[in-house]
Amino acid sequence: GDEPSGADLATSAPCSSAAVALRAIFKTIGADVADDVAPTEPLRHVAESDCLLLVQSGHVLRRPHVLLELLEAARCGVPVVCVLVRGRGYDFAAAIEWLSDLRKSFACHVDGAKQQLEAIEAYLSIYGWDMPRAQLVLLDNVTDTISIEYDPAGSGHHVQALVLDIV
Repeated sequence: GDEPSGADLATSAPCSSAAVALRAIFKTIGADVADDVAPTEPLRHVAESDCLLLVQSGHVLRRPHVLLELLEAARCGVPVVCVLVRGRGYDFAAAIEWLSDLRKSFACHVDGAKQQLEAIEAYLSIYGWDMPRAQLVLLDNVTDTISIEYDPAGSGHHVQALVLDIV
């Protein structure tokens, strides 16, 4: 298709500010991202997965690598399975508000917001997306998806039932 390959991205702009911003995000979560590979390489596992499991807890949507994984899942047609962890502070109304205006949300609530937003925008620019489109995709794939509820205090039977729901 029209989308650049990983090799194209690695050789065309390995030191661009977009590539640097993306690599910085993945390095914060312990990913080993060399300067000579595509900055989107840490997302390859998403494209190769049968589904993406989103564990819904209080601040999960404040993590830029989570948003990037969700966007990559949408781009690649990988379904998202949401698991709501009871008692961990996930708020559906707050998620809608957060995802509706990522720039404002990050600016008000996230340390290093400028760099993290640059990384998200760098990812979007690679595929010709913009922030409004990303917000709509995230709203559709996160807030409109039915969540499976998990109670960490539940019995072993509850955990078995949850696994069967997911599988």
